[in-house]
Order: sequence, then structure tokens, then C-alpha cells
Amino acid sequence: MSLIAKMLKDLDEREATAQQERPVFAETSHLTYKRKSRTNWPLVVAGVVVVAAAVAWGLQKFGKPAPAPEPVQLAAAPVAAPIPPQPQAPEPKPEPKPEPKPVPQVEAKPVAVPPAPTFQAPVAKPAVEPPIASFKVVNPRQNSDNLYKQAIQLAQQGQIAEAIEHLRQSLAAYSANHAARQMLAGQLVESGRVEEAAGVLREGLKFSPGNPGFAMSLARLQVAQGSKANALATMEEWLPLVGNDPEYNGFLAALQQDQGHFDAAVKHYLVALRHDPARAAWLVGIGISLQAIGKTSDAIEAYQRALDTGELKPDTARYAQQQLIRLRQ
Repeated sequence: MSLIAKMLKDLDEREATAQQERPVFAETSHLTYKRKSRTNWPLVVAGVVVVAAAVAWGLQKFGKPAPAPEPVQLAAAPVAAPIPPQPQAPEPKPEPKPEPKPVPQVEAKPVAVPPAPTFQAPVAKPAVEPPIASFKVVNPRQNSDNLYKQAIQLAQQGQIAEAIEHLRQSLAAYSANHAARQMLAGQLVESGRVEEAAGVLREGLKFSPGNPGFAMSLARLQVAQGSKANALATMEEWLPLVGNDPEYNGFLAALQQDQGHFDAAVKHYLVALRHDPARAAWLVGIGISLQAIGKTSDAIEAYQRALDTGELKPDTARYAQQQLIRLRQ
């Protein structure tokens, strides 16, 4: 079995394994649900409350008639004595005082109450709004994003120096603004300040070591300066933190292939192709490395797959066809 076919078979087996693991989780969650539903404490508590309420009602309804005959005579004396005459005695006296009664009624009417809340309600609203506006201004990340957006507008208007200054201020406000850092490096390169751009990218790797974009951009700058060996060293240095990122491994494989490390190039091309098996450029790249190490049948398959995608540029497609004719002779 060829390397590329084996890679595709591994992808199919991973998908099949993922589908088999799903019902196991479903059964486990079902068992867990059954365990939780064995004890129904709310019904037990409700039963206790109902029984207690029935006992209390029975005591009030049927438990007090025995001592009832004794307190009947005691309660009769106070009922007939001073209770009814007390409210009747003051009633004849305040007969001339029906006039002050409407006075408390007029004062108790809520006529003067509604205007007070109407004046207090609008006063409380503006007191809440100013803190929100001030918080937005103080936020350093938002300030960095605003400066980055302004830099984009300045660059579109051709004001490169002003855009670079805004980008530096953006990173000073929030150093983890990766988009602003990438744009600053690009603007510096276009301005011919390649060393400054490399310094900006190296500083980004200190803040975010696992960011593949910074290492790849730095390696491309080194390639542009004619230092392919340094570019390869940069890519290999940050590989442990980047892991299986497909773009990173594809670019690393191209640098390794350029330096004659064909076995390593095949390894990293396969890592990249596992994420995108139909990437035409990577198929041609691995075909070149396979052809260099003498794996002719695998190289033929790689070239043919690259041509079948229909995404190769005319020059690259012509090269792949020439190699197929050469390898099949």
C-alpha cells in the first residue's frame, strides 16, 4: 500500500472509531439518569407534611371539646362585662366632632405624592450612563483595536508612516493584538525596513510562542534575505510548540526539501496532507521528495493526484506531467 493511500485509510478508520464511541456515552448517561431517579425524596417529604397537617387539624377539631365546659362559664363573665360598653361610651361624646373627620381624609389623599416621583425618576437615569462611557474609553484592548482600524484606513490612503505609528501605539496598548503585529511587520517590509520587521515578529514569539504565523512570517523574511538555512532553523525551533498545524508543516517540508532533507520533507508533507489530502501544491511537493528517495510508485501516485485536482498552475502542471512520463518509462 502506498503512503498516500495508507494516510487516507487512517482518516477513514478515525471516523469509524469516532462513530462507534458515541452509543457508549449514551448508555452511560442513561445509567446515570436511572441511578439518580431511584430515590424520590420530594414525595417522602410531601407525605410527612400531609400527615403532620392531618394530625394538627384533628387536634384542633376533636381534641378541645373535653375542657370546653369549664371555660364556657369563665368566658361568659368578661363577654357581658366591659367589652361592649367601651366602644359605646366614647361614641356619644365625639358627636360634635364630625367636622375634623374629613380633615385627615383630605390629608391622606395622595394628591401631593405623584409629582415627587416624577421629578426624581429622570434625575437617576443620567447617573448610570457616564460610568459606562468612561469604562469603554479606559479599556486598553478596545483602544488597541481602534488604533489598528485607524491604521488600516491610513494605509489605504497611502499614509504609511502614520499607519506604522498607529500600529506601534496599538501594540503598546495591548501587546497581544496579533493582527496589528502582523500588519506592522508587513508595512515595515514594504518600507524596506526588514530588520525592524524581523524584530517585531521575534517580539511576538515571546508573547505568543505557539503562534505559527509569527514563525512562518519570520522564516519568509529570512528566505527573502537569502538565508534559507536560518529560515529552516527558525521553523524547526518553534515546531514543538506549533504541533500538527498543516500550513506550518507544509512550509517546513518545502524548506527541508530545498535543503535536500527529503525523508524529513515526506514526513511533514504527510502531516499536512492528513488535514487536506487534495492540496495540489503539497501533492507535487511530496511527489518530488518521494522521487528523490527512490519511491517511484508513490511518486507517480502523488503526481497523478495533483493533476486530478485541476488546481495546479500551468507551469507546475507541465512539470508534473513531465515527471509522470519520465517515471513510467
